[in-house]
Amino acid sequence: MSTRIYKAGELDLEFGDEGYAKLPEPPNALHTPSSYAWTIDSAGRMIWTAGTAIDNKLFYYWTTLDAKGVWQPKPGFVEIEDSPIDPALSNEQKIYFLTPATAEGNSTFITCSQCNILENDDRLYYAAIGHFQNNFTPLDGFGTKGMIVVRPDGHPTSTTPPSTAIAHRRSEANCLSDASTPEQLQREDRGRAMAPATRSVLFGNTIKTLYASSLDSQPNQTVWLALHDAQTGVPVAGLGPDGSRSQWQIKNFFDSDSLFVPQGCHFFEDGGFALVGTEAGESIVARYKSNGQLDLDFNKVGFIRLSAHTIQLGADEDRIVIAVSTPLITEPVKLLLQVYDKHTGALDTTFNETGTLSIKIDLGMMIKGIGTQNVIIGQTGDIYIAGNLFYYDGPAMSDRGIVHRVTRDGKLDVSFGSGGRYVFPDKVTKLEEAQLRPDGLQFVALLDENAGYCAMKLLI
Repeated sequence: MSTRIYKAGELDLEFGDEGYAKLPEPPNALHTPSSYAWTIDSAGRMIWTAGTAIDNKLFYYWTTLDAKGVWQPKPGFVEIEDSPIDPALSNEQKIYFLTPATAEGNSTFITCSQCNILENDDRLYYAAIGHFQNNFTPLDGFGTKGMIVVRPDGHPTSTTPPSTAIAHRRSEANCLSDASTPEQLQREDRGRAMAPATRSVLFGNTIKTLYASSLDSQPNQTVWLALHDAQTGVPVAGLGPDGSRSQWQIKNFFDSDSLFVPQGCHFFEDGGFALVGTEAGESIVARYKSNGQLDLDFNKVGFIRLSAHTIQLGADEDRIVIAVSTPLITEPVKLLLQVYDKHTGALDTTFNETGTLSIKIDLGMMIKGIGTQNVIIGQTGDIYIAGNLFYYDGPAMSDRGIVHRVTRDGKLDVSFGSGGRYVFPDKVTKLEEAQLRPDGLQFVALLDENAGYCAMKLLI
């Protein structure tokens, strides 16, 4: 047993291979897999969805690491099968969000994908919701092979001939097998995702989904909240002023031609949620009731307007935390935190006396900006901000992951890492996503030289 004394904010060298657990790769894969989504279950397993190409065919799969970051040969690589919901449907197997349905050890998993359908030579974006058993097989009775498609009210099903859809999928497979790096794949996938599905979460016997829909070539994105029975996938009522609707549109905030584009969401225990995004060049922080209507107790109008910045959302049952990233043209580079009372929308003055904290980023590098991927509030109120530095590495701009920890009362926690922050070593570059587990802060990062994805864990 190791006698080494570990420090908070230090890489857990007993996780994976000396601190790095690479995304498992199926036999005969044509390229390094692309990471799509992951979560941690009650047993500490890392549940990972990914994609690659085998025999020039797309192969999406589930795989797992144990709590120590070791790949589990059982179940191994479980294929996410093509669901026959609609012959023209694409990308429903790219699961971009997944979560355990409950905290139980044998919990099922709820998934959400951004999918698209070819319609009259254009691409319509919707959401696909999945419900899978603990062994990753589709839940019997839920939709079609464990998946349903969620369309806005009034949208018809596709009339695209199956042959056209098959040809489209074949072209996607060719593009995927030709791509040389996972970074290129990720950029290709997300560059097309004009209206990504946000997330699906279980409340009792109902799955609540926030998603966006759009037509690929037109600025007509709409945002929706939807309810479905968790066992069958059938729409259920509960939204709107009288609770009679199974879907409810999240309206734009301003009377303008601009559209609200969602960027982050957090569901509260009562089914209400916080939502952030952009509209008309401004950032928006809004709070909604469980029925999908704006909560007018929050800042009296239901939302807060911020200046044009890139923001990320974190929340718990008391607070809403916003991390504001520094634009590339701004100097010096700073990370700004704004903490609001969840109920009233007022700045929380127990946080650094003003409700705000500005953290100067000065690491001796040619840093040009910082972007935030995740804001996470721990059980004791500590706040973790995980993101990436943008800096010059010679003539080129590069990414470098960075994690800060701030105390509940709004001070940079100097006991964490080096002076309150952990900066990625040279072996890895970009941080993709972070999640908090009882024994550490776990995240997925891109290995240097586009060598694939790996999981890492910081001690807390």
